[in-house]
Amino acid sequence: RRDRGLAEDKSKLSARPSVQDDEVAVSIDSRRDGTRSGFHFVVNVSGVLSDGLLYDDVSLDPSWDENWEAATARTDTGWSAELRIPLRVLRFESRADQQFGFNVRRSIAGRQEIDEWAFVPRNEAGFVSRFGLLTNLQGVRPPHAAFELRPFALAKIGRQDRALGPLRGSSGPATFARRWDAGGSDVVGIAGSVGADARWHVTRDVTLDGAFNPDFGQVEADQVVLNLSTIETFLPEKRPFFLEGLDTFATSAKLVYTRRIGRVPSSLPLGAGEKALEGAGPSAIPGALKLVGRLGDRTSFGAMSAVVSPNHVSILDAAGIERRRLVDPLTSFNVLRVRRSGAGNGHIGAMVTAVNRFEQRNSYPRTPNGEVACPGQTGARDQKGCFNDAYVAMIDGRWRSPGGDYAFLGQGGSSLLVGGPPRPQRDGHVITPGRPGWGTGGRFAKEGGQRWLWAASGAVTGNTLDYNDMGYQPRQNYAQAFLDVSYLTRKAWWLTQETASNLEIRHLRNLQGLVLANLYQVNTSWLFANHWRTFVEFRYRAPFFDDREVGDGTALQHAGLWGVEAKLRADPRRVLSGSVFLNAEKLSRGTRFELEGSLVLRPVPRVDVELIPELLYASGEPRYVSGGDTDRLLFGRLGATQLGGTLRATLTFTPRLTLQTYAQLFLARGHYRELTTFDRPIGTRPAVHLSELVPAAAGPADNPDFQRASINVSVVLRWEYRLGSVLYVVYTRSQIPQIELGRDEIPRLDFAALPRAPAADVFLVKLGWWWG
Repeated sequence: RRDRGLAEDKSKLSARPSVQDDEVAVSIDSRRDGTRSGFHFVVNVSGVLSDGLLYDDVSLDPSWDENWEAATARTDTGWSAELRIPLRVLRFESRADQQFGFNVRRSIAGRQEIDEWAFVPRNEAGFVSRFGLLTNLQGVRPPHAAFELRPFALAKIGRQDRALGPLRGSSGPATFARRWDAGGSDVVGIAGSVGADARWHVTRDVTLDGAFNPDFGQVEADQVVLNLSTIETFLPEKRPFFLEGLDTFATSAKLVYTRRIGRVPSSLPLGAGEKALEGAGPSAIPGALKLVGRLGDRTSFGAMSAVVSPNHVSILDAAGIERRRLVDPLTSFNVLRVRRSGAGNGHIGAMVTAVNRFEQRNSYPRTPNGEVACPGQTGARDQKGCFNDAYVAMIDGRWRSPGGDYAFLGQGGSSLLVGGPPRPQRDGHVITPGRPGWGTGGRFAKEGGQRWLWAASGAVTGNTLDYNDMGYQPRQNYAQAFLDVSYLTRKAWWLTQETASNLEIRHLRNLQGLVLANLYQVNTSWLFANHWRTFVEFRYRAPFFDDREVGDGTALQHAGLWGVEAKLRADPRRVLSGSVFLNAEKLSRGTRFELEGSLVLRPVPRVDVELIPELLYASGEPRYVSGGDTDRLLFGRLGATQLGGTLRATLTFTPRLTLQTYAQLFLARGHYRELTTFDRPIGTRPAVHLSELVPAAAGPADNPDFQRASINVSVVLRWEYRLGSVLYVVYTRSQIPQIELGRDEIPRLDFAALPRAPAADVFLVKLGWWWG
């Protein structure tokens, strides 16, 4: 289907990809304003279209979509392609004599060959800056500002087991307003919704996009993972409105993480004696706007604003009365980005984000003196409410040498919480509203050259920096330094077409001097003449501390390890291909073993089936279990296993009519053994060495082990019945057993729990029509 190849291989411009099909790419720098940006259009021999935006000379944003056409024909001597690109897409200025930067690139799968009209030597950096020129374009005038509209109508029916609670919409605003019992344990509901995406070309260089009452029911569900770390799992964005134009807001620090918009609340605010009667669903998005464009030749800007509706769940309070509890208030997400390009390939930019929450305080209990008592937040009694407003301001810059070989980028700025309660961090620091946080970082690299490349980077963030309301920040309170050195062979030798070997060093400390990471690794990747690829890495990680392990700043030592990682991928052009990935680590008293495979079957060009089995086994590393009233901390050696697999299948009737199937089976278990304790002096947050742990006399009152299982299935028929107009027919199924372990029960990988688990099924039809 459209964009599939380009979206899955974002390195097509900056590095050599594995060419899987024959295709032609036309790249156009229609502005010629020195920003080294442009538009990228791709069609393969079967007529499948892909497109993207070029920026920063060598970077590609594949999420950009426009309405254009192409056709291909096979001949006795090869094949030909014809592209029809509306002039409005190119957004150029009105001039008597136009001049476009231009390049054509052909990829040939049979020889793993890339041919270019404007040649870019492989040992040199740059792409847009090396385009050839189309000159003397007389009478080529840009079209007048245009308006595009994509209204849609959606209808869906859902069924789920009563054990899952009230029937909810899986995404978007189309909640099941009409519900009824279908007999037995089933609850059934129907829902309908209308909405629209709109685009107004305010000027030739400024575009306003809007999404009104959007629904993303056709988007594939997130893959379930077993996260054993203390860092939040990063989820890729899949919703079209938020995907498009993300390059405008891209910086080295992820200040804009659009998965925060319309998310499922991470936790339910429950007070003492309260119980949740249902889980929270995703928050609805009534509307979102995005304004992107240019002011003059060198200044670009982007602004985005989205509104998220209040999200409520039913809870049972301590008196046994059912109430509606606010878990996320009415919230607005806002971001403004401005960037000024300098001479050559460089820029300086600024970004400001603001997340404002408008609370309904009557949904919370109050103290006798009338103050708001925030559920689930000990001591949080604040007239200013139970949620923070959050603001971030940062500046960034990039410079690239005239030849493109050397590049530098840097970023720094501050964050501020306003109103609401203090926000504790897992490393023990508390961010107080009104107290700003700060952070800065930079990278200097040699990115062009025949043999040797290198990069050095570093970053420092304060204890109170927090941009997680709008962005993705794994942690604050650290200083880090990275060094990467690479040696390349770009010409065929022995059995290879090319190789890349790397030495990588990572060092990370918190601002109190505690070592958080000390990692050394070497790796090499080879592309063979028969189109197979291999990757091998050896690593050593010295002992380190995790100051987020306990959750209050008490740090736990982790032993050093030796590890090996390897990946082998077969020729992807074959009818049957695949890959295997292995990661094995040896700890002082434990092991970690991860195995993942991929088997791809393409019996005919229109059909491909991919099966991805997964196995993860980790054992022996002490992890935090619980704490007592006397600051006696309990730890245990965690043994965890994950088993499952993912199936993806695509039937392509035509490039505009596809049937896609996705299914994931996920099983996981975790068991703590050899329990140990550490008596922490009251009021302290020490660093706990492994040698200081002593055997525990008794275990915790509740079973800390876990057992998880789930099945997710989605089937999506996508038909672009006319240019830009799409019909979706979607079926989804989710099945997640509610597994509660008894005090002495040992968890297991239980396939039998899945057929007995309550399930939710949704069938929807979404019809969109493009006018423009």
